[in-house]
Amino acid sequence: MNPYSTRALLGAIAGLTLAGCGSVMPTASPSATLVLAGVVQGPPDALTLGGRVLDLSAATITLNGEPAAPTTVAPGVVVAGTGTLSGPRVNVTHIEVRFRAKGAIDQVDPEAGFVDVLGLRARVTPATRIVREEPTGGETALTLADLSPGDFVTAFGPPIPNDPDGAILATRIEHHPEDQAEHPNRAELRLAIRDLDPLARTFTYGLGVYTAAFGHAERVRGPLANGGFVRARGQRTARWDPNDPFSRGEIQLERVRALETPTRTAGAAVELSGLVHALDAVHGTFRLLDFLVDFSQAEVKGVLTEGAFVEVEGTLADDGVTVHAREVEVEDEREAVELELEGPLTGFNSVARTFQVAGIPVETTAFTAYALEDQRIPADAFWGADRTGMAVKVKGAFRNGVLLAEEVELE
Repeated sequence: MNPYSTRALLGAIAGLTLAGCGSVMPTASPSATLVLAGVVQGPPDALTLGGRVLDLSAATITLNGEPAAPTTVAPGVVVAGTGTLSGPRVNVTHIEVRFRAKGAIDQVDPEAGFVDVLGLRARVTPATRIVREEPTGGETALTLADLSPGDFVTAFGPPIPNDPDGAILATRIEHHPEDQAEHPNRAELRLAIRDLDPLARTFTYGLGVYTAAFGHAERVRGPLANGGFVRARGQRTARWDPNDPFSRGEIQLERVRALETPTRTAGAAVELSGLVHALDAVHGTFRLLDFLVDFSQAEVKGVLTEGAFVEVEGTLADDGVTVHAREVEVEDEREAVELELEGPLTGFNSVARTFQVAGIPVETTAFTAYALEDQRIPADAFWGADRTGMAVKVKGAFRNGVLLAEEVELE
């Protein structure tokens, strides 16, 4: 059963920032330097970020700090960099492509909609681009079911706010058969660490099933701290077996670097879009990407909730992290995408009347229609018994990471 049957691809699932230095609005001064960050969209021959075409002809391109070819910038990758405006285009000066994990797959679950890479869970949606890089330089589109444990992949995507597994929302997954043959145990990571042990010189991350050891690393830069982000490289010396409850993986790191907050120009105009987390309604703040948004004086359009997809316009404060928002707009149903999901039902909650399919949260309303094998049934009949594990088909509107169900059919 294919859990990713869709009527349309999902859009706007990842964060984007576009900040113009020294002007009130990002488009006010074509010569102003722009700070770029987000997920690349569009076809390979017309890549965009925030609706602007990226001109990479004069750009310096890196991949997690290493020099890279222009083809590295592809639809679905996460980038950060600088450039200048030229009409509807951005002349990119420097751009860094940032992945979260590069290495062997531990396990794949197409029904639940995730893949684990070196102990980092990547949750897959119908909008996730999954491709195999070909020796000729092209790529072939894949599905999650095409991937297998041991495949060597690169996973891109933003961290999911407050996810108990420390998961990311995958925007792109690249399968590299040549890397798999040449160095199957290579491991590269860019993520938040936890369980730091300064004496043993180890830490964990993500699912917590791998121990990353840096006692023999040739280079360790910056102070490491729990919750802090690092860029690390090494070799997998022990594989985690998901079927063995006593199994643990191990990575011997060769290089570790603590990532610092980038320097930004105070007073820069800022335009952000992405997922809200750490919402504080009392003080009027929330987190978005690596920014703290102060919306206490902003015009808020819509209802702010944890995990909502929003667009923010404002000005950067002196600390280079806080954005004083002028306007915060919550995406509404007019921007929703019609979506159809099929798969086993999980996370059944008869009180809240919610569940999940393929890892995607499903909410219902008083207007949701229910059926059992093509026969209509009352809502109370559906929620009156535990439906966990049953095959279900759901149709509805997908927005802010949630499918609002119009029809729910047990099969």
